[in-house]
Amino acid sequence: FNGTEQAHVVDLDVANEQLDIGARLKGGFNRDKLVWSGVIGKGRIKSKYATLNQLQPAQLIVNLPHEQDGSRNDFKVQLAAHCWQASDQSGKLCLRDNLIASPDKGEVNIALQNLDTTLFSVFLPKDIEWHGKINGKAIVGWQRGRPPTINTTLYSDNGKIDLIQDGDSAPVTLPYKRVSLIALSVPEGIKLRTDINTGRGARGYAEVIVDPYKTPKPISGALVLNELNLAIFKPFFPGMRVLEGNVTMAGGLGGTLAKPQLYGDVKLADGRIAILDLPFNLTNAN
Repeated sequence: FNGTEQAHVVDLDVANEQLDIGARLKGGFNRDKLVWSGVIGKGRIKSKYATLNQLQPAQLIVNLPHEQDGSRNDFKVQLAAHCWQASDQSGKLCLRDNLIASPDKGEVNIALQNLDTTLFSVFLPKDIEWHGKINGKAIVGWQRGRPPTINTTLYSDNGKIDLIQDGDSAPVTLPYKRVSLIALSVPEGIKLRTDINTGRGARGYAEVIVDPYKTPKPISGALVLNELNLAIFKPFFPGMRVLEGNVTMAGGLGGTLAKPQLYGDVKLADGRIAILDLPFNLTNAN
């Protein structure tokens, strides 16, 4: 801390086992209005996978909650549009519009430009490695008394996914032409659509509507696969040691988020399946 309450510079540095976060705040605090206003710059978010650096300073205004003229003013943050860039990479993560956020309402509008997938390694299962670039946008809004609104489109072109199979010396590699994800608020809840196109004839998609505001979170949708390698699903089935083979299917999804139900026609060729704690393996399953 350097300066006075009305005009100062503060260097922040917060770290734990996962993240190291730093920034410089330059501004002042108005005690009468309980408002801090100034600029945030030299931002840094570092993990063991990558480092994001703030590209330009951004105006920041923080209104603390207080009573005024008999009415209560909530906590509110205003942050100017700006971008972050990953070290040694060209990818950017940008706040496209000025952010005005409070418990009463707000909207976050983020753009991703050629962001390396290694930044998302912390969120992936340990037996999957994703090599590629992500582009897209994510807009999330909220208003008191109403469900949040989501409008997100993300895609990655010409990358590959490596999947570790128990006992194999090399991972199963799935190159792709495009992988995409769309999340959109609809009257029934949230619609999720994911597509994969390998560029070599294999492709598939899943489209699901889930209502997260009901118990027990009902889902409905469809799953269509055409000669897609089953290995892509192994990280989501922890009981599987090995899961591989070309699968073609057309079916529906129902049930709940905790207990989904899949129905339809499935065709498997050259399958390999091994389940934890079972002494036998299935090979060349058709």
